[in-house]
Amino acid sequence: MAFPGRSGPQFVMDAFTHEHDIRNALSIPGGRESVAASIALEFGVGSWLHYGVTRAGLPKVVVEAGEGRWSAGEGDPVTTLRGEPFEITRAATGRRSIEQIKSLDWSRDPEPYLAAFTWGPFRPAASALAE
Repeated sequence: MAFPGRSGPQFVMDAFTHEHDIRNALSIPGGRESVAASIALEFGVGSWLHYGVTRAGLPKVVVEAGEGRWSAGEGDPVTTLRGEPFEITRAATGRRSIEQIKSLDWSRDPEPYLAAFTWGPFRPAASALAE
């Protein structure tokens, strides 16, 4: 999936995501608060989660993470998702299981929105690592 005019943030998000895939595999936490983390969060919600919500035909969701607030989808928002910036980023980039996504702070039942996290080759499974 290409995002014309946004390739810089997409590359940063991709590098950040894979850095944390490796950190998780090696059990080496850290690096969660950086400029790259902020870029990854904004791109993950504004592009990937937006794509998932829109593709699933769901109403807009407002995402609140740390000091930031974004929206994903079209129309009037019907739910709010709140969480730690790192957790929202990992969920938006396919790195959290359905159970982990459900356990985030949703203002309404998250069930309809779970499909928005299953775009591309990623299918969050119960066995996804919690990092």
